[in-house]
Amino acid sequence: MNIDGVAADQNPWWETPGARPVRHLSQRRDLFDGLYLALGGVQQSRAQILLGPRQVGKSTLLLQIAGKLLEDGVAPSNVTFFDFADDRLEPNTVSPRDVVGLGAPGMVENAPRYFLFDEITWAKPGWDRWLKQAIDAERRTQSQSASRFILTSSSASLLRDASMESGQGRWDSHLMEGLTFSEYARLSPIKGPEMELRYLRTSGFPGQLREDDQGLARKRLREDISDRAILHDLLVHNVDVARVRTLFTYLIQTSGNQWAAENRAQDLDADPRTASQWLHLLIQTGLITALPRWTPGKSGKPGKASTELRAHPKIYASDHGLLLAFAAQAAEDSELQGRVLEAVVYRHLRSIRDDDRDVAYFRADDRCEIDFVTFLEGDTIGVEVTAARSV
Repeated sequence: MNIDGVAADQNPWWETPGARPVRHLSQRRDLFDGLYLALGGVQQSRAQILLGPRQVGKSTLLLQIAGKLLEDGVAPSNVTFFDFADDRLEPNTVSPRDVVGLGAPGMVENAPRYFLFDEITWAKPGWDRWLKQAIDAERRTQSQSASRFILTSSSASLLRDASMESGQGRWDSHLMEGLTFSEYARLSPIKGPEMELRYLRTSGFPGQLREDDQGLARKRLREDISDRAILHDLLVHNVDVARVRTLFTYLIQTSGNQWAAENRAQDLDADPRTASQWLHLLIQTGLITALPRWTPGKSGKPGKASTELRAHPKIYASDHGLLLAFAAQAAEDSELQGRVLEAVVYRHLRSIRDDDRDVAYFRADDRCEIDFVTFLEGDTIGVEVTAARSV
């Protein structure tokens, strides 16, 4: 496939050196500085891979990195951004090797080349083996002009499968989710109490920061997730996409409920094992998260991740905006608002813990439950989220 035109269109600075991507988006996510520092290291010999659900700003971050490289004096032709999910490309037909081999006009020899690959799992199968070989070759040369790579993907299951086989010691993975409130406060054009309410009433998806028509914003989010995150990203697993989409909608609408494979399987006319496999795939998209049940182990932390689905985890929307986008009831509904607030609290607990499994929920029986349990300096801390005005 001839990709010259697509590549030239995605990299306007090749033709016009003064062109800058997303110049209007000057504010950056918290991950930006660490990724940029890793990319520019003199002895860089590891790729950086950015995982995260759709619409959290991965593509924007890549383009901001491209702009920063250009501002810092890197030759325009040595900076290559390529979106493998571009609608003009047939999915899974273009190899990273094809992009690297383009050789943009004016490329500076004996200087690093920077490759920013967006949605790498839409590339031709075998991209992970190619990347492994490319990194190993760069390590052998020990050259300061070695190529540097940052890759993104919204399909964490495919990426992690590739990482297990080829990526050990060759790339670092970073998780990018929706905006925490502190990020939202820093980036929002609105300040004060109104900003706090707007965060709860909209989402952590950066695209909604300046969107006034929230109904339209939620419709776009709903369509993008249904058409891409579920239809395309999960279709390769040969699943019944219609029933997986139904399961996803149910899980979002009941965010915070315990997972019961038997009940969901009955509703979906499927085997419980199949329903659990569908849940696992949805978790890998980053759109929902599983909160394990707290069962004291040797360290007092939740059990191993492999046992979490068997221990009836609670399932949450990864961003509260998904609840608002997929809700059947009005945004003012008190039950929906309670689920939104609980999803927000869980999002922030995840952001301050080193390991997702450092957060769990506790249940002794149907009458005794604590929403979240976490650990701090040897202490076990319970966090309860409630709309009640008294404890």
